Amino acid sequence: MRTLLELRRLDLAQKVADQAWAVTRGEHFEYQRQGDLAKGMALALADPALALPYLEQALAAFSQPIYATRVAQSGLYLALARLNTDDKAGALEALQRAQPGLQEMHPSALRLLAGPADAFEAVFALLPDQRRQDHPAPPELELTFLGGQQVRFRGQALKLRPSYAQILAVLALHPDGLNLERLHVLLYGDQDKLSTLKTHLSRLQPLVPFSSKPYRLAFPVRADFLELHELLRRGQVAESLALYQGVLLPGCEAPAVADARETLSEALRQAVLAQDDAGLTIQLAERLDDDLELWEQALSRLPAHDPRRPLVATKVKLLARQYHLSPQAAT
Repeated sequence: MRTLLELRRLDLAQKVADQAWAVTRGEHFEYQRQGDLAKGMALALADPALALPYLEQALAAFSQPIYATRVAQSGLYLALARLNTDDKAGALEALQRAQPGLQEMHPSALRLLAGPADAFEAVFALLPDQRRQDHPAPPELELTFLGGQQVRFRGQALKLRPSYAQILAVLALHPDGLNLERLHVLLYGDQDKLSTLKTHLSRLQPLVPFSSKPYRLAFPVRADFLELHELLRRGQVAESLALYQGVLLPGCEAPAVADARETLSEALRQAVLAQDDAGLTIQLAERLDDDLELWEQALSRLPAHDPRRPLVATKVKLLARQYHLSPQAAT
């Protein structure tokens, strides 16, 4: 839904939202509130008055018990719908109700959760703390997590366990800090690994001295995955692709990291497909390797005598065979 709205595919977004909402009726509470949010997101840009009841229900549902990421997203879209119905007071109230989620998120993460930048600028202008720095300090911690795992702290390269890297990734996504229980949920979902988390934190802290009340990175941080989101938000597709060396922390199963990984990868994929540029499409296809649709699009965009066509056509045939499709069916 988020990607469709970014691409202004409002008709398709509403169809998908209608399907999502319909299939979640009568299902578990968790699925119903996701369906309400999807429906409200689609309508917030297309018909904000109709979006209000769905977003109100989603915000209330994600608040008890609190699911900070979705509380923030529900609040942002509810505020947008209120503004689009000339109800600024209602928009401010929605943002106030969403504060438990909003205060945990970095501005870049909030923009990742929101929608098209031009649509949400008025919403972000209402936030009490924009947390923007005109002259940010040099980063003390550098995280290069797209396609691999590299960590540098104060100029020193650190070799960390994957479990430590995923902790740093989650903390980077929540610069205002997290309590222990929320950090545990974002890292392990409903698994009971609180004692494991405490052990990891005690061993990571001497290497990267984060604060603990709340848990946060209390120094300037540079993270390539946050930079990627900012580039995509500004529509800088070529620059985004140059930065993108692969998916965010491959193999990491932490729910918060998996969500960010899927959102970033699909947003970049859709942005590249929308460019109608064979070169960019081939670059991303090579990074993702087994995405048949990307290879097909690359082949369709290459001129008949382009020297790259034989290699791209061979890749399409190999993937089609792998997926048990005929080349004609694949295209």
